[in-house]
Amino acid sequence: MKTNQKNQDTKKSAGKLIIAAGGIIWKHTAQGPKIAVIHRSRYGDWTLPKGKQKNGESCEATALREVKEETGIETEITGFADMIDYTVKGVPKVVLFWHMIPKKEFVFQPCDEVKEMLWLSPKEAIKKIDYPKEKALLRKAAFKKRPVFFNRFYKWWKSLRILPKPKEYHRLSGAIKSYSLELNRRICRTQATESDKCWSTSAQNLLKRSEAELNKGNIDEGWKCFHGAQRMEIFGLENKKELAAAASILRQESSKLGSWRKKATHDLIGSPESPKKDIGKEHVYRAALLRDEHYNNTYYKIKLLRIQLTTLSFILFSVISGLVVYFITISKNDNLNFENISALSWLLGVALFGLLGGTVSAIFKVRSAFTQSRIPELISNYIITFMRVFVGAASAIIIYIFLKSGLADMIFKFDIKLENPFLIFAISFVAGFTERLVIKAVEAVAGKEK
Repeated sequence: MKTNQKNQDTKKSAGKLIIAAGGIIWKHTAQGPKIAVIHRSRYGDWTLPKGKQKNGESCEATALREVKEETGIETEITGFADMIDYTVKGVPKVVLFWHMIPKKEFVFQPCDEVKEMLWLSPKEAIKKIDYPKEKALLRKAAFKKRPVFFNRFYKWWKSLRILPKPKEYHRLSGAIKSYSLELNRRICRTQATESDKCWSTSAQNLLKRSEAELNKGNIDEGWKCFHGAQRMEIFGLENKKELAAAASILRQESSKLGSWRKKATHDLIGSPESPKKDIGKEHVYRAALLRDEHYNNTYYKIKLLRIQLTTLSFILFSVISGLVVYFITISKNDNLNFENISALSWLLGVALFGLLGGTVSAIFKVRSAFTQSRIPELISNYIITFMRVFVGAASAIIIYIFLKSGLADMIFKFDIKLENPFLIFAISFVAGFTERLVIKAVEAVAGKEK
């Protein structure tokens, strides 16, 4: 009898979901923005203030209450930050975070749960916090926050409604409207048979948050909340047949995932060839989370690729326009004359061709990096890509000066005369494209002139 009761309790807890909420509290000081980080004596950790949701309480109310209980600060919410999820003793837990600011002056008073609170800069707070997912959330939230003036200008610009809304907006908007009807239907269907309404409350809150982020123009955050709402529905599945059907769909979709996510999905719910039978809602939830993370990362990579290629295309157009103006300026009677131009004009032409080579090289590198790199590598490559463009101009100038000075003849025994201006520009382009081809290009030219 006791064994049966224990099994029933285990199944009951497996279907539950822990909902929590917290805040990223901002304070503006003379040294810059600061974030509140707390030290909990019970766990011995450094974390952001957060806590579990009470029955009948909205997530925003939970965040405000927990922040006040743990820090003593009465705050107001300025915007949604993001959500994280993990498991506690096998039970999934979701924590939603909001940006907050203090309403008035305060003095922190230690309590039994929180012994210490520090105001740290975003970089210091990221180092201090013990949990990787909170670090990632804070890193994204802190370095994505825009100045107050920029936010006001952005709201004003958006209110003008000059530009049409992008396709991504209409896609998410349509998904929210259609899914809200589906969600209401499931809630009504399970209302009479299910006593635990935690999943439906969480799904509705996430769907509202998705719509709010969409209206702010935060498409990525909107999709994350939308997918989170869909995952909550897993905990409202009524029987094993519905759970098995959801697991079967995830097994089929696992073929599209990366290697480690595919393996993790198979470990949770099995593969299409050998599905696992004894799986719970938390297993299906984790598998759905892996799938959604894969698609979110893919869309984010596409967004990064589009931004980089658009920017590089603009740079390419500007460089080509600069070259047209350059050749028009030095031309006389429809014939290019390079004999009387100044040294500065020569350097300008060399720099422009170096920029051209660097830009073309960057475009090729961006396309190849998209399929081979992960998101952190793409973000770091984002900076390196644009550095590569301007390094191309510097490289072309250095190579030009190096060849003009005669050091090439002294060191590499190149007997090359840079009398042909188009030869100079060709070497400049090669220098901007890649330094590895410069020596080969010069050797080939020198070999022809001997």
